[in-house]
Amino acid sequence: MQRYRIWLYLSDNLACDVASFGKSTLNYSMTRIKLIIVLSISFFFNVNVFSQKGDYKIMRDTLTKLSCKAFDSLVIVQSISELTSIDTNLLDQNVDLYYRDLGWGYYRLYLYIKDTALIRKSIECYNKAKYHKPNDSSTFWELAHLHYILEDCETGKYYLDQFKKITEKQFWREDQIKLITKRCDN
Repeated sequence: MQRYRIWLYLSDNLACDVASFGKSTLNYSMTRIKLIIVLSISFFFNVNVFSQKGDYKIMRDTLTKLSCKAFDSLVIVQSISELTSIDTNLLDQNVDLYYRDLGWGYYRLYLYIKDTALIRKSIECYNKAKYHKPNDSSTFWELAHLHYILEDCETGKYYLDQFKKITEKQFWREDQIKLITKRCDN
């Protein structure tokens, strides 16, 4: 219904605007006809002209400044703010990467604030990334790491095992595994 109202508004008002600029009656009629045809096609074929889905990877560099480098907490907060302002319904590619970036942002902020609520938010984001890309080794690695931080050893071990199942042994980073699991070693 909203699209129909927009169609009527645009077809009447835009054609009138063209006529008010001193165009001849013939140009006015042709412009109105062209406009009505374009709007009719978009209306009847359910093509949404006003919003398009996009690839997160294309817009990523302008939104987030996060990496493994040391950052001021303000940069992290700004990146999280920009990421959370995105309507994920408008993303159709690399949605898992979006959630991994957001999860990474919450984790990086945790390193400054030491509030475990940020770890839980990060876990929530990585679970959404896992939903969009179920067998991603970096997502399993981060989920294992985050659960070990919370000393949720059973869940951390589960995700570490999932990581090992899909990752070649040469990429396991044994030193890092020992580091993240030490909280749960009895």
